[in-house]
This record gives sequence, structure tokens and C-alpha cells, in this order.
Amino acid sequence: MKKLFSALLLISFITAVHAAPCDSLQQYLDQANYFKLRTALADPNCKVSPLFKSYCQVFVYNAFNQNVRSIELADSLLNIQNSKLADKQLASLWELEVDNYSKIYAYKKAAESGDVIINKYPKDVDNLDDVKNTNKIWHALADIAAQTIEQSTDVIVPIHRDIAGLWNVNVTTGDIAEDFIFDTGANISTITESTAKRMGIKKLDVAFNVSGIQGTDVQSGIGVADSLKIGDITLRNVVFLIMPDESFNFPKANYSINGILGYPVINAMKEVRISKKGTLEIPLIPSKSELNNLALDGLFPMLNMVAGNDTLVFHFDTGAKTSDLFSTYFKLHKKEIIKNGARKTVELGGAGGFVKIPSYELKNFKFHIGTQLAMVRYITVFSEPVKESKELVYGNIGQDIIGQFDEMTINFQSMFVSFK
Repeated sequence: MKKLFSALLLISFITAVHAAPCDSLQQYLDQANYFKLRTALADPNCKVSPLFKSYCQVFVYNAFNQNVRSIELADSLLNIQNSKLADKQLASLWELEVDNYSKIYAYKKAAESGDVIINKYPKDVDNLDDVKNTNKIWHALADIAAQTIEQSTDVIVPIHRDIAGLWNVNVTTGDIAEDFIFDTGANISTITESTAKRMGIKKLDVAFNVSGIQGTDVQSGIGVADSLKIGDITLRNVVFLIMPDESFNFPKANYSINGILGYPVINAMKEVRISKKGTLEIPLIPSKSELNNLALDGLFPMLNMVAGNDTLVFHFDTGAKTSDLFSTYFKLHKKEIIKNGARKTVELGGAGGFVKIPSYELKNFKFHIGTQLAMVRYITVFSEPVKESKELVYGNIGQDIIGQFDEMTINFQSMFVSFK
């Protein structure tokens, strides 16, 4: 019966993904729903202009980690004389160029693309201040060599949970070793000022702001580790965001963080398998799967999965202790949540301080990831946006779901997350 249920669930999941009408391409773009966008573009009956179809395909290549293909297609569109694309669309392509080049560690190209946005399309981006702020990083890194990874065999290293329940792995620079959080939700690897000094990480001559909760700015720096070892793997030219110690110190919880390994490092590994037995395995040859449930919105990993009775997109954050449902989900099921949920206020903490969010609590909420079932006994639904920026996904998947399984595989080559 369980196998039959799993098969039926998979069929319903596939059907939901494939029910993507071609006339909704712009809607999928606006919602950052790259799963439905990919499906719609692959439909042979999709009758839109070749130009707009190519424009959408640039985003799909980017979302599914095909950065070189995204760059090549974006270049071809940007080089068209008398292009019929609107300035806002051209600005969006340049924003993707920044993202693509930064992901392949071509920082100078990323900076040049950012300059085009700032100088030519300042009125056509919604986040010009963010573009200017981030472009300081790419200019500072312009002469830094690309990050590389050296691995000659399958690697297995210990991984453990800290007092906050987050995964930690031991990293080494020179003869200094420290435990860092292993966090798919971190846009960039991060380290505190004192740990950076202790580990000999070179700090570059640049300062910029990092936005914390409710937009609170924290002045930060950038540094580069010449080499970083994780077991028998050596990464070179690893970029770190350098944050003030107090940003990662939480006295109320008697808890502090040395550093975080984020997306650029984890992506370089191509595939990681984390076991409840306390091991992190990085295979030399990544596995393959047709699940294809993982995408990237910028540097945020997103999962396509079933929540309750809906197929929705969620942030995937191994650095989050608990899973949450966002205000987007609240709007989708407002009457039901108000009727069945318990009202409460949640205090969230992060870089820049704490904020209180009005919320509801639901009991026994079910998620399906592929054919696997997870149930959260209590889950928070935020009735207001957590941050001032627009929320596109429907929630965040954290350790309370991940920890229900014996093993998790994250694959950035075939773009999937699976559980056993």
C-alpha cells in the first residue's frame, strides 16, 4: 500500500509540474518559478516569439546551474542590433550576467556587467543600491584567481551538529583548524573577523553593507583563503565575507559561530551526501537522477515539492534549525490557517538584531520530497513578510525536516535533492 501511495504521489507531482501553460511565461518569471518555466518552454506547443523564448531560456539555464550556457545565450541577445527587448529586460539580462560570472568565479566580468547596469540602466532595476553595494565585491575580487577544487578520490569526513542543531564540519588553513557550519542557504561563505585573523585569511581593501533582518545594515569586508582543506579535498582562492564577531555571537543562547561554508564551496563539490551516522561524503563522480527538484534563485537553493496538497517552491536551507511557511503561503490558505492555527508572535534573530513577526502555528503539517514523506508536528506560518523585500517562495525547509531521514544527497550537477 505504501509503495502504491508513493507511486500515485509521484504521478501527481509530475502532473502538477507539467501543467504549465505557455501563456504564463512572464508570470513564472515574476514568481521565480523556474520549474514551471522550464516545463512550459519545453512544450512543443509553446507559441511565443523566438526572442522572448530565448530571453526566458537564459533564466532557466541560470536557475539550473548551467551558467556558461546562460552567458552564451545572454550574450547573443545583448549583441542583437535594434533589439526589441525593453530596457528593463536588458537590465535583467545584465543582472543575470553578473550572477553567472560570479558563479564561475570570473569576478572581473561580473564587475564589468555590474558597471553596465549602474551606468546604463540605473532606472530599470529595482535594487540599484544592492547592485552598487555588491559590485564593490566584484571589483575588489577582479584580480583574484578563480576558486578551484582538488579531489582525487571519494572523500568521507566527520560532520556533527552543534548546540543549535546545525551541521558543522572541520576546515583547515595552514595548521589552524576550526569547525564551520555547513549551510546551503548561505549565499557566500562567511567568517568572523577574529577567526579570519587566526586563520590567516587575507582581507581586501573594501567595505560594504550586508542587510540583516528588517534591512538593518552591518558593515562587512571580504577576504580570500589561499587554500582550505576539508578532509583530502583542497579548495584554493576561497572567498569569505568577513563579519564583525558580534554579528555571530548570541549571548542569550550561549552560542557563537566561527564561520559558515556557503554555496560557492558546496557547489564546487558537485555532490554531497550527509548521513545521520555523522559523515559527510563527497563522491569523486556525482550520481544522476531524474528528480530535478533543485533550482537556484541567485544564490538561494530552492526545492520544488508538495506541501499539504500544493506543489510549491521553497527555500532549502541546511543552516536553518526549523522549517517555516511564509506570508505567501498564508495568503494562499488564509481562511483555513486562521480557523485551524494558533496565533503567536515569533522573534527572529540574525545579523543586525531581532524582529518580531505575527504568526500562526499549524499542527501535523506534511511535506513530500520526491516520494518521501516528512511531517512536522508544529510549523510556524508568518502572516507578514519576514523581510521588507518581496517574498516569492512559500517557505523554508530546515533541519526539522532534513533530520527525519537517514541520508540526504544534494547534487548541484544534475540539480536534485533526495532523501533516504
